[in-house]
Amino acid sequence: MKKVLIFAGTTEGRELAELLADSNIKCSVCVATDYALELMNDKRLDVHCGRLTEEEMEVLMRDGSFDVVVDATHPYAQIVSQNVRQAADKESISLIRLRRSTESAEEGFVSFKTHEECSAWLSFQTGNILLTTGSKDLGSYAKNETIKNRLFVRVLPGEESIRLCTANGITGRQIMQCRDRFLRR
Repeated sequence: MKKVLIFAGTTEGRELAELLADSNIKCSVCVATDYALELMNDKRLDVHCGRLTEEEMEVLMRDGSFDVVVDATHPYAQIVSQNVRQAADKESISLIRLRRSTESAEEGFVSFKTHEECSAWLSFQTGNILLTTGSKDLGSYAKNETIKNRLFVRVLPGEESIRLCTANGITGRQIMQCRDRFLRR
C-alpha cells in the first residue's frame, strides 16, 4: 500500500487527505498553524503541526518511507514549496504539486509578480483596500504609508495573525479574522 505525505494549508490539502483516507490510503499531513491543525480533525490522519526546515522535511520523508509527497500548500507559500521540492528531490521521492484552481481573468484584472509590485500599484489607486493575502505578506503593504491607513486585512483567526498585524501597525477595525476562504455556490 502506498504512503502519502501531504504538506497542506487549510483547504485543498485537507480535502485531499480526507479523500485518501476515505479510499484507505495511508497519509500523513504536515500543517504549519494551530488553525490548520484544528481543521484536520479526522482521526484517520496522522497530522504534524509546526513549521519544518528543509532538513527536517528530508528526515520526515526518509523516516516515514513515503512513496509520494504532495505539496498542497497555499499558492503564496513559495519558500515552503521550494523546501518541499528540494527535500523530495534529495530523498528521491515523487512530488505532486496540487494547485488551487484560479478563475479566469476578467476584464480589468491586474496581475503582479510580487507583493511589492502590487503595493506600489495600489499607491496610485483610490479608496479602501481589502487585502486577503493573509498576515505573512502584510509587511509589503503596511510599510507603504500611502496605503496603510486604507488597508483592511482578512486573516485567519489566531494569535500569530494578530501579532503580525500589530507588528505591521494594523489594528482594530482594520482586521477581519475569518475562517477559511469564502465559496460562491
